[in-house]
Amino acid sequence: MREHEEESEISITRRHIEERRKAYSRKRRRALFKLMLLMLIGGVFISAVLACTFLFIRWGAGVYHEYKAAYAEYTQQRRADIGAVNPAFDSYTNVLLLGVDEGADPSHEKAQRADTIVVMSFHPSDGQVNFIDIPRGTWVQLPDSEAYDRISSVYAHGGAPAMVRTVRDLTGIAIHQYVVADMNTFASLLDELGGIDLYVECPMDYDDPASNTAIHLKQGYQHLDGQAAMGYLRYRNTDLGDLGRNERQQKFLRLLYDRVLQLDVVPKLPRIAEILKKQVHTSAAVFDSAHLARVLGSLSSQQPRTVMLPGEAVEDDDTIWQPDAAGIVKMRQELFPAAEGEPEDKDNAQEE
Repeated sequence: MREHEEESEISITRRHIEERRKAYSRKRRRALFKLMLLMLIGGVFISAVLACTFLFIRWGAGVYHEYKAAYAEYTQQRRADIGAVNPAFDSYTNVLLLGVDEGADPSHEKAQRADTIVVMSFHPSDGQVNFIDIPRGTWVQLPDSEAYDRISSVYAHGGAPAMVRTVRDLTGIAIHQYVVADMNTFASLLDELGGIDLYVECPMDYDDPASNTAIHLKQGYQHLDGQAAMGYLRYRNTDLGDLGRNERQQKFLRLLYDRVLQLDVVPKLPRIAEILKKQVHTSAAVFDSAHLARVLGSLSSQQPRTVMLPGEAVEDDDTIWQPDAAGIVKMRQELFPAAEGEPEDKDNAQEE
């Protein structure tokens, strides 16, 4: 009896051991299965990540090559438009602003001329802006010709690229970009800004049905909308001629600069950007409100310096402005000291 009980106990013990072994074996198989499953999932995930990374890199490379090709095309076109740019002016951004109007060229055929010619120079390091006003009657050699004429006629001969090269040769100043707009576009932009307040120096009355021009402004301080402001800029009286016209342009540029720095201009930027995109021809990048906001934010609150191209009116024809070569060199040295190899901060230069 005793022996039978002992054999039963041994049998039970062996059965328990066997069951525990089987349970342990099943647990190991499940653990191994889970591990293999995790490794498989991990492998699939890593493969997917690598595949996505590869596709992203290929896509990025494609975008980069497209951007590189587009930029190369833009650079090539820009080089064809404005020619080589003197690297001495790399610390400045010089933009040629052209206001074009309808008029008769020397052959008396209908053609666009540059009625307003201004070089705007921006110094990114301090935000300082300078304006160089070039009289439309400035006497220059026409592109690819032995003939001379007023610089306003150059636009009719070769458009903005010809104007860029002529202004560059005339002033010795590198031009990085150009912006071209007709007077109606300038008027629209000024209307979007809400007009401008200025003092009209004398009564201005002029009518020309042929060009659909009607200027009627009273003397005194007043608020001008876009069309009235364009009339103020275009008016040419008999006393000062084009000289008085250029002086008014310089005054207007200073007032306009103050206007665009006002806080209420910021909400108007999307509409201004839309006008610039649709109505302005430029060699620069596409305008957008964010870009305009960054530009405005980088401008100095200090008043811009406005100068007129050195020269003098011809005695027997005051519509012609004879440039002064020596005066132009002096002007360039004063406005672009970094390009002329002079220290920008003379006090610091002496201390060093």
